[in-house]
Amino acid sequence: MTFLAPIAGLVGLGLALPALVVFYLLKLRRRPVRVSSTMFWEEAVRDLQVNVPFRWIRPSLLLLLHILILLAILGAIARPAIDAGVPRAERVFLLLDRSASMRAGERFENARSRAAELVERLAGAGSPDFTVISFGATPEIELSPTRSVGAVLDAIGSLEATDEPADLRSALGLVAALGVSATDSVDEGEATPRSGLAVLISDGGSLPRGGERPAVVPGVALAFEDVGGEPVSNVGIIAFDAARDPSDPGRVRVFTRLINTAPRAAAVRVTLGFDGLASLSTSIELAPASETGASDSARSFVIPGRLGGLLTMTAEAPGDGFTADNIASVIVPPLRAPAVLLVAPAGAEGVAEPDEAIRDVLELMGLRALRVVTPVYAAALSPEQWGLYDLAVFDRVEVAVPPPISSLHFGSAWSALADAGSLERPREIGFALDWARDHPALSDVALDTLRVGRRLELSEEGVARVLARSEDGPLIVESLEGGLPRVVVGFPLEQSNWRLQIGLPVFLADTVEYLAGSASGLSGSWRTGEPVELGVGRLGERVAVDGPISTDRRTSESERASGVLRLGSLSLAGLYGVRTGAIDVAVPVNLLEARESSLTGPPPAAPPSVEEIADAPRGGVEAARRELWPELVMVAVALLALEWGIYLMRMRA
Repeated sequence: MTFLAPIAGLVGLGLALPALVVFYLLKLRRRPVRVSSTMFWEEAVRDLQVNVPFRWIRPSLLLLLHILILLAILGAIARPAIDAGVPRAERVFLLLDRSASMRAGERFENARSRAAELVERLAGAGSPDFTVISFGATPEIELSPTRSVGAVLDAIGSLEATDEPADLRSALGLVAALGVSATDSVDEGEATPRSGLAVLISDGGSLPRGGERPAVVPGVALAFEDVGGEPVSNVGIIAFDAARDPSDPGRVRVFTRLINTAPRAAAVRVTLGFDGLASLSTSIELAPASETGASDSARSFVIPGRLGGLLTMTAEAPGDGFTADNIASVIVPPLRAPAVLLVAPAGAEGVAEPDEAIRDVLELMGLRALRVVTPVYAAALSPEQWGLYDLAVFDRVEVAVPPPISSLHFGSAWSALADAGSLERPREIGFALDWARDHPALSDVALDTLRVGRRLELSEEGVARVLARSEDGPLIVESLEGGLPRVVVGFPLEQSNWRLQIGLPVFLADTVEYLAGSASGLSGSWRTGEPVELGVGRLGERVAVDGPISTDRRTSESERASGVLRLGSLSLAGLYGVRTGAIDVAVPVNLLEARESSLTGPPPAAPPSVEEIADAPRGGVEAARRELWPELVMVAVALLALEWGIYLMRMRA
């Protein structure tokens, strides 16, 4: 205990206590009164003896009460104070971490309870201005500076955790800006910083790991309150992406990275699928976490996905205490229907006459465009006109130079690849001895029943790969002439039995997809806290968002003019449905943050706690003392009331 005004108390004691004793030593003057009995004389004599000067004072309850009242008043004048256990600050910034890791266990509930406790303690040690700031990916001022404890507690109680990553640097930058603006003006335009305290209430995952301590602004001390609690085991997805296989656009390659924070190995059940239908389900064993941190493992998968859609991955493990990172989704656009130029020999009337089997299959494929032309028309096309098509199919047409787009050739090739005259030479019936079953064009085709008559003698020089081979040479090859993929079938269909087999339409569909397959439409995914912008073309008057966060608002004029819908950042992970006019768009929002999923605690060089700052003042902030004079005044008033009651009772007697 410390007395803030001890001299005033001692002076008061030296003056008041002797005065009180003197009052009790003085002889009392009494008014003569007639009484009907002598029974009170003995008491009156003793009372007279007490009031004789220089005699010992007779013990009296009233005297004791007077002394206690006097001591209580003198104690209040001396201003006794005790350590309040918190620093004294004129401004207090409460920084509440509402990032994804705070949703693990009861961390955020602990943060709100701790914040409310500190508010009451700091308010009891003074009357600071409280500012409440919450932060995830971006900081937000939840409550402007106020001294109302009730308003501060209400603001704290209304906060909820998010799935966003924590950006402590931005939050401290906001505190620095507020700290510089909240200064006291003095003469000549100078400013004197007021003492401030910034209290970070977090699990410590957002603190720097390099050993340095974050700085705020001169005059503002930073305190850290750890609310991480007991360690939480977590298995989660920290990376997830998907893309079409360049060698086979009908397949989708998936890349993912999983994390395990438990000190034991974890068996994770992984499920992958489009639009809720599982395409792959497998179990992965993750190594246990080490002393240096959580373990992680990268995996890749290949699944069929011609139609595309919403690709979702889930990772489930027993004892997982954090579920926000157990699911991730990405939009994989469907393959875009290509535009095909079919080049075939001209008939008697000068009109192109392709093989009916090729033409029928292409027409049934749902192409974006199919145009049948003669070699003369194709030779006159400019590069810009070739750019209107994704694939050229040459049926029994020789070309001097391959076109500037990918191409498929039946019974034709360019001179560097085959001698055109070899097609006219009589040949024995041949068959495929072997074919590339792993190539996208032949992965679903069997050539064991294929029979071929006349065929080109294809060269193997400069060929990227031989896809099918007969007893006397290649039957189907792949070339990269001109830097573009080209598939050459060394025989016309009329010289084979392929047109009678189901393998031909399958081969044509797979080869067109391989040579001209490309994605179309919206694709990808977003992360929590990341601004979402959708180029959806024509927009209606209103936009509705359904999901973990639901909104309904009018679209702005700039959005309708540009066709770009700006939804801002979405703080909760999950799948959102966006409706605007007649357009429905799926928006997957994922966590995918290693620091949040690892549930990292505070680093060794974490800032001190509020109590530690009070024990060892720093940053221009001193320890707060709680003065006891209000309590002493209340004690004096209570004793005075008691003394007055006793006196009245005695007077009545």
